Amino acid sequence: MHGKTKMKIRIAFLIPTLEKGGAERVLITLTRHLDTSRFEVYIFCLKKSGELLAYAEPSITICNLNCPRSYLAFCRIRKHIKQYKLHILVSWLGNLNAILSFFIPFLPTSTVYMCRESNIPSIFNNQYRFPSVFNFLYRFMGRYQRIICQTKAMATDLVKNFQVKEEKIYVIGNPVKISENIQLLPEKDRLFVQPGDKVLLFVGRFSQEKGLDRLLRLIKVIKDGYKFFVVGYGPFEKTLKATIQEHKLDDRIRIVTDCDDPSAYYAKADCIVMTSYVEGMPNVLLEAFSWGCPAVVYKTMGGVQELITKETGIYISPGSNLDIDDLMAVIVSVCNDTETFKRAGIIQWVRQHHGMDVIVTKYMETFEFEWQRKKRNARGAA
Repeated sequence: MHGKTKMKIRIAFLIPTLEKGGAERVLITLTRHLDTSRFEVYIFCLKKSGELLAYAEPSITICNLNCPRSYLAFCRIRKHIKQYKLHILVSWLGNLNAILSFFIPFLPTSTVYMCRESNIPSIFNNQYRFPSVFNFLYRFMGRYQRIICQTKAMATDLVKNFQVKEEKIYVIGNPVKISENIQLLPEKDRLFVQPGDKVLLFVGRFSQEKGLDRLLRLIKVIKDGYKFFVVGYGPFEKTLKATIQEHKLDDRIRIVTDCDDPSAYYAKADCIVMTSYVEGMPNVLLEAFSWGCPAVVYKTMGGVQELITKETGIYISPGSNLDIDDLMAVIVSVCNDTETFKRAGIIQWVRQHHGMDVIVTKYMETFEFEWQRKKRNARGAA
């Protein structure tokens, strides 16, 4: 007699769009690696748009809720939960998490509701037009059966400032793929770097929250023998270019705006520099570490310090009195200390803590555990 076929867990991930953001990239990466013999996977987009749609796993159903405003999407979310008979719904972004938490009592009770927190709410909520609204909504986060945080700092913030029970929270970092393929810079950038030069790197949006004021001060003190690639896009692009021209730094600093995959720059860099004011779990650092590139992180609040160890780089805390000249000195020391910051050691660290297999397994085990717990509780109540 043949055994019964085990039912797949029907799981959907709720996200506003699939534009090129950190949370969106992690979701695409995770869903491409989930075991399809165990999970039937859906992505619910409030608006089905974004460049990352092209990278989604073809077998995954991507549903368009066609409701860009998250606070108006409740009825359509409820309809799709029922239509697809979901076992698990995972909200994937901070503001959406907070809004959905308020409505959980009005959603089907047979579904497990989970979320992934991507920032430190007590800090990040201040960026909204009405911070008090989101601080209020975060009081309902305890309605989720499980909250996945990327860092311990996020978990601590939810417990301390929003009264979420610690046992509801599970910390899972972001996954990163370790590539062994040799990556070469574009020819024009290879010619920009001379033999013996040290290569510095910034990757991120050219915006205020990424510390572009700090970056502008830093590029003014770049030393001879150092080349600095600034990779990204954003509203400060013209300001960056004007500063470089004003200080005649074209021979030391190169702005790269047409780059979908910075792997070649990570592979070439001797040090990646992060100047953000606040970060949750920056994928940029994990990607850099996957190529063995050490980091210097300057006065960034959030969970980023959990990624910086004696092997991976140097973290300058927000309370430090080090100025930009001191920052440059630290960068120089990291670039030249190849005994402490060994590329092979950095790669091994990130593989052990954030390797694709490690993180995907944690997610799948969490999904399966929560669904089995839901079923046990339902049987006990029957």
